[in-house]
Amino acid sequence: MKRTTALFLAAVVIGLSACGSGGGGGASLSPPAFTNMAGTRWNQTDTVSSTNSCNVGLGVTDLFVLHVLAQSGNTISVYDERSGSGSATNATISGYGISYTGSRYPVGGCINMTASYSVTLNNAETAYTGSATITCLDNGCTVPVSVSATKI
Repeated sequence: MKRTTALFLAAVVIGLSACGSGGGGGASLSPPAFTNMAGTRWNQTDTVSSTNSCNVGLGVTDLFVLHVLAQSGNTISVYDERSGSGSATNATISGYGISYTGSRYPVGGCINMTASYSVTLNNAETAYTGSATITCLDNGCTVPVSVSATKI
């Protein structure tokens, strides 16, 4: 299973929305407000934002570098540097919003994790903030986190 943290841009989140256009009248994504993210790196911090079923303390943080491997239209490919580029996950961009759900680099003794991220890039394209829900697949517990990142 791929291990990606995820970001972003997550992708870090709750009820992530990725609306695609379907044959004959489906909703479509807003054009991305930025088209030059490939190759960028982000110092990301995920901070536990409330009580949770994994019993991880409020305020506990996970710091990592998120890489944007590629961008094609409304899709970017991101990976946590701890996992490497082979673990890249696709994220969907709509305007300044970025969302994705995928494998996450395991922390806190959990072997298999996923996360759903939803973040918003600032107008200067130098930072993003948002939220995510991280799930430990070993036991099904979940941890809500707030997400913040700055471009390196």
